[in-house]
Parts: sequence; structure tokens; C-alpha cells
Amino acid sequence: MVNRLFNLASLLSAIAFCVVVVAWVAAAGIDPGIDPRKQFLSVSPDFHVSLGARGADARVKVFNDSTYGPYAGSIVGFAGDPNGPTTSGFGDFAGVYYRMIRWPNGSSLWTLSLSLFYPLLAASALPIAWRVRRWRRSRKGFALDR
Repeated sequence: MVNRLFNLASLLSAIAFCVVVVAWVAAAGIDPGIDPRKQFLSVSPDFHVSLGARGADARVKVFNDSTYGPYAGSIVGFAGDPNGPTTSGFGDFAGVYYRMIRWPNGSSLWTLSLSLFYPLLAASALPIAWRVRRWRRSRKGFALDR
């Protein structure tokens, strides 16, 4: 039973790996001149997904405001304004970017940008473990046949 579950999880992970590779190719094929605010998929009114790439770094961007699009600026313009919004998050560090901006009236703008390298790495773990496991079993069987 555990073996079948592991095989099924490995298969699903391999499918996820293929989906991420297709997303990477699609992100690389998107014209960098296209405005990311105009090419996205809306999952709900406050949850949108977009793909983009700069060179070899393909990214998935998740954001909440479809009229503004994924935020990629800095917070320098908000500093020192007592009536301005509060900000949290961090800049682009190791392929991850997150920014949350909250205005005094309760509205907010947030963006999460993640390099597709991370989902690719995560999706490859189980298929690699499955292959190593199969290779070890075949080596044991080969040694016993001698």
C-alpha cells in the first residue's frame, strides 16, 4: 500500500514537474514589452496569476489588484508621509519578492513573485527518489541473480 502511494505521489510530482517546465517555456516566450497588467489569469476577484521572465529567470507572480497589476516598485515614495500607507515585505532576495501596501482606508495592494526554479526543484524531488529507489532494487536483484 505504501509502495503504491509513493508511486502515485511520484507520478503526480512528475506531472507537476512537466507543468512547471511548460510554464517556464511559456514565460520565456512572453514578449517583455507586453504589460504584465494585461496578461494574467484571474482565479478570484482578489487573486490573479501572471508569468514573466527576465533572461533565464522565469517567474510566477501572484497579486490582488487586477487594475494595478503585480507591484514591482520600491517603498521610497511612501517614506515620511504620516498619511501615507504602511508597507511590509522584502525586495527581490534569492528569487522571492513580496510587498504588502496598506492604505489608511483599509484597502491594500500585495504582490508575491517567485522564481519557477523553486517549484521545479520541489516537483523533481519525488521522481528522482522514485528513480533512485528503482535503480537500487534492480541492482539488488541483479546481484542476487549471479
